[in-house]
Amino acid sequence: MPEFIKVFDCSGCPCLSRCVDENYCNLGYSSDLLWREDKELIYCAPDCELDSVTFENQTFKKVVVKATNSRPEQWRVYQRL
Repeated sequence: MPEFIKVFDCSGCPCLSRCVDENYCNLGYSSDLLWREDKELIYCAPDCELDSVTFENQTFKKVVVKATNSRPEQWRVYQRL
């Protein structure tokens, strides 16, 4: 099984820049592209220290998820071992 680590899902965070070429945290936290356990590819941060972000009358609260940098196609290889 691939190694999953706990990270914060940044998918809906207003701090995440959504440029065409790259995505990065406007506040300087890490922005990694990893796969969640349900095989969804997400931008996430292992080092975000915010509890929540309020933007345009909406509050985004960070959510802890487990993610890995191992591609889902590789997970079957781990299961066979």
